[in-house]
Amino acid sequence: MNLLDKVRVLIERSKNKQPGDPYFYDVNPKEITWSPQELEVIYSKYAWLPKEYIEFLKEFDGISIAFCRFYGSKKGIAIILDEQVNLHKSLLKDDYFPFASDADGSIFLFDKQGRVCWWDIEDYDFEHKPKILAETFEEFVSECLLGGRYIEFDSINIENNTFYKFLKDHGWT
Repeated sequence: MNLLDKVRVLIERSKNKQPGDPYFYDVNPKEITWSPQELEVIYSKYAWLPKEYIEFLKEFDGISIAFCRFYGSKKGIAIILDEQVNLHKSLLKDDYFPFASDADGSIFLFDKQGRVCWWDIEDYDFEHKPKILAETFEEFVSECLLGGRYIEFDSINIENNTFYKFLKDHGWT
């Protein structure tokens, strides 16, 4: 199952949650509010961004999945992608592209090779290179957020984590 299908399943299950459903679906979809050409302008400035990421944004504007809150459109209610790019540009230059953050404000980035990296917000001066989390966007979403590597990022009391149980019960881990 590809990353888009996994997210669709998760959203559908969360929308149709029934009383007694044993799972917590750790997803918060937002309304899609991309204006015409908004994504095309971003992609034209950063042509090295993974195409899978752009396709993901078209369908899941500003979504939150597990520990990751993706930046979204200018008209959306999520954190605005364009603002985050501009905010961090002086530190990141054109070497990295911020696309999401975690609960403490640390940032998920793409490097020019399309790898997903994590920049610890405590590294205010960007003194250390960001940690590489996944070689591709597909790996990040499919494995780190919705797969076997989820446990690396949320291992506290994992045996009682019903979101992780959902991932396991669906064969995603």
